[in-house]
Amino acid sequence: MSEQMARCSWFLVGLPCLLFGCETDDPQGLQDVGGAVGAGGGDAKPQALVFVQVNSTVAPVSGLDILVHDSSGALLRRGVSTSPALAIEAHPGDTVGLVRRDSESSDPEDGWLIESVRVTQETHAISFVVDPESPVEPPNAPIDLQIEAERASAVTELFVGASCVGDMLTTGSATFLNYAGCPDGSASFVFAFGLDADGGLLTFASASVNHGDQTQAIDLPATPVPMFNGHIELSWTDLDVLGVQGGTVLGGSIFSFMDPDTWELMAEASPASPIVYDPRIASSMGARVHIQAEVNDASGCGGLATIDRFLGLESEQWQLDRLAFASIAVDPYQWSLPAGGRGDAVVIDLDFHHGSYRWVEPPINGEHAVAFPELPDDLAGHFDPNRDDLDSFYVTNDERDGTADYLEYVAAGTSNRGFSKDTGQAAQVGPCIGATD
Repeated sequence: MSEQMARCSWFLVGLPCLLFGCETDDPQGLQDVGGAVGAGGGDAKPQALVFVQVNSTVAPVSGLDILVHDSSGALLRRGVSTSPALAIEAHPGDTVGLVRRDSESSDPEDGWLIESVRVTQETHAISFVVDPESPVEPPNAPIDLQIEAERASAVTELFVGASCVGDMLTTGSATFLNYAGCPDGSASFVFAFGLDADGGLLTFASASVNHGDQTQAIDLPATPVPMFNGHIELSWTDLDVLGVQGGTVLGGSIFSFMDPDTWELMAEASPASPIVYDPRIASSMGARVHIQAEVNDASGCGGLATIDRFLGLESEQWQLDRLAFASIAVDPYQWSLPAGGRGDAVVIDLDFHHGSYRWVEPPINGEHAVAFPELPDDLAGHFDPNRDDLDSFYVTNDERDGTADYLEYVAAGTSNRGFSKDTGQAAQVGPCIGATD
């Protein structure tokens, strides 16, 4: 190899390791990758680096276990998340998994999850999103905060609140002593909203809080919220629908309000014409519409079709069964995806009484077996070795707005558990609880 080629090779392989940190099986960092070209290493498998990010809403997260498994679940290598990313060797068919504990679990021995993402030929980046650990102390200095909200004449209920304060007051004014805001961020807000006699939103106002002052008084005006009706035509083709329910959420980054106009319909067959739903939309805040349909499923475990997306002022036509419904089976665990519309990814969740597993897979038609990942000895104790106490089994064919395909889906963040799917349509099957035949 010429000196120039050697320098280029170092730039392509060595520079990413300096920037991101590379996994190695050798604790001294002297991993043998099969020898240099022309040095007797011609049969070695070429190295493929996948850059793995673990992020919270606050900052990148370091120190969490990253495991690589082959398609059978055998453990190949182990790394540790670092900032901004870990470069680790993984090949098509392997999975890259994150082992972590739910930050909301009070039992240190419970709430453990391994989330594994399938590597394809084009997969070069995987992002996991986790809940941040709450700091012991909020970042802001405590202040005494006084809020006064103006009441419009048609308002029958006026609510006043502040960010990261659980209870809202209905008196039109509020005093919060020693208010420090949220523990996971320095920005704090106060808000007020007024409802009419039917529970509909009439007014909304908000303001930021200055924690540099020892005391602060904030007056919030009765700002009208112009409301419009959206228009949705909902239909399906091949589903046995038992019931449909929908609702609208208004709000932004600091405020959300469930519109009282919740809509419910029971149906036993495909409708002759689309079902019409006209949710209310706030012009300044938009609307997030969630629709969920309970359906009969061939696997016998029950099914749900969900649509969760932001709605504009234009009319929209939504098809409940635009995505194919997966089927599931146990003993052994497997899932299948029939031909039809497919989303960005298929997400498989198996929850046991002691430990949970998640796989993120490309949406490929056909039958697929579940291969449980081999765990190192120091992690295996967090999971039930026999997996004989099943709580639930879900398979979701998931599509998000903003991600065009599987590669973008896993690079944008596979999400933490319980994360509400952003904006998309999903076909979901489960739970299948305790069944083994």
